[in-house]
Amino acid sequence: MSPDTTTDCCVVGGGPAGLVLALLLARRGRTVQIVDRRERLDAEGASHEPFLSPPSLELLERLGIMDQLLPYGQPVREIVEVDADGHRLSLDYATVPGHTHPYALSVPLLTLTRALLGALERERSVSIMTGASVNDLESDEDGCWSAEVQRDGAVSTLRSDFLIGGDGKFSRMREMAGIGTEVFAFDRPLVLVELALPFDWPERIVAYRDAGGSLTATLPVAGGGLTVLWLADPQEYADLREGPVQGLRQRLASVVPELGAQLLTELTSWDQVFHVNHHVVQPESWSRGNLALLGDSAHGVHSFGAQGLNLALQDALVLADLIGGDGAGEAQPLKAYEAVRRPFVERFQQFQKQLDVLSTAAESAGNEGMYAPISEVMAVGQSELGPMYERVRAV
Repeated sequence: MSPDTTTDCCVVGGGPAGLVLALLLARRGRTVQIVDRRERLDAEGASHEPFLSPPSLELLERLGIMDQLLPYGQPVREIVEVDADGHRLSLDYATVPGHTHPYALSVPLLTLTRALLGALERERSVSIMTGASVNDLESDEDGCWSAEVQRDGAVSTLRSDFLIGGDGKFSRMREMAGIGTEVFAFDRPLVLVELALPFDWPERIVAYRDAGGSLTATLPVAGGGLTVLWLADPQEYADLREGPVQGLRQRLASVVPELGAQLLTELTSWDQVFHVNHHVVQPESWSRGNLALLGDSAHGVHSFGAQGLNLALQDALVLADLIGGDGAGEAQPLKAYEAVRRPFVERFQQFQKQLDVLSTAAESAGNEGMYAPISEVMAVGQSELGPMYERVRAV
């Protein structure tokens, strides 16, 4: 990169949402520069198999990469919720009209990333700069930001009509732009155990609520795995950690007895147990001047409902439509982006903050259960975005 480079859009952060945004903009004839601190966006690493909801699958189908994902994906066609009294509630994706994919699909993150990178290689208007970091932002008298980028010891300035911060829940781009943020921490740790997927295991997620408010769930994931997760009482989990892993095995098997023998043979050490503490992140604004926030940078969410990546992909769709020239020609496209997306996302965040399986201080899920209030979010996404999907240009 030259000491002073100009592009239509600079995307800081090469995660799937940033790559989708770049692809959408390139197919509208825009020049895009992606900047990422990693040396390789497709490097092998810790396995992660996020769930793509039907709206995300539709977007990726329109972008022409679904055939690269399906051979490696694990469909989930139903979510079954069982409460402490044995009552069952279900979300059946096949009953949701308007989508060609009546399921959610767990895919390896590396597979998704490589498919998107392959599509971007065919777009001459996109450049990807890896091993680079944004050290600082500078604003001119019109409030337009430029980025000071460092790579291999050299510092250069990148100017763009639109600067997009897609660098995660604790975004430095957001901080450097002076956008204040409210962070809500959930106190229930998310405890994860990975098992082999048993033969003939159904293509469904099953979530069990117990009388104490904890949630245990089984999720078939890509790569022949079965994730067993437990949203634990903090003290109960801390007490179990003081003893052998046998205590956790017994705790999980008491909820899912059909996995008892498998837990006994496959879960032998605490080293196989992972736990995560989640947060909701709510910035005071999603944009400032020509800078906008994307995905977790704009709205970190809990993994419950598996919507983090899906919300981010919808962000990319809206941003590309508004700044790429195919939308209604908004005079202030970044403000329009926030006006379209923020109310929808914050309703989802507020639901999570009030859910007692995520926080011991929160309100109960109520008689309608945990998934019913967000079933439309999971299966349909933001319904008013339909025309934007129609405007996506495939190869």
